[in-house]
Amino acid sequence: MAALKRLWPLAAALALGLARSGPWAAAARPSPGPAEAALFARRCGVCHPLPNPGLHTAQEWPRVLERMQMRMRMLGRPPLSDEETADILAYLQAYASPG
Repeated sequence: MAALKRLWPLAAALALGLARSGPWAAAARPSPGPAEAALFARRCGVCHPLPNPGLHTAQEWPRVLERMQMRMRMLGRPPLSDEETADILAYLQAYASPG
């Protein structure tokens, strides 16, 4: 199980790289780096399966992150720092549903 947790950041970075190439890549998307994808996997994938960023619009993601922060506090887990929140939000909004 510990080995699987160590592989999450690598898998997320690989998935991000694949999403940026090929016919399914959107040219106008911002480009958060693999670090943001790895942070998302490391911090969010500990509690639940990682959601597809396209599950919500860019406008919806801040509310979702706020709700997750509240749940983290309720479970006694350390909440995201302001920098982590900004990086994860940038990643989620970059690949969010267009609406």
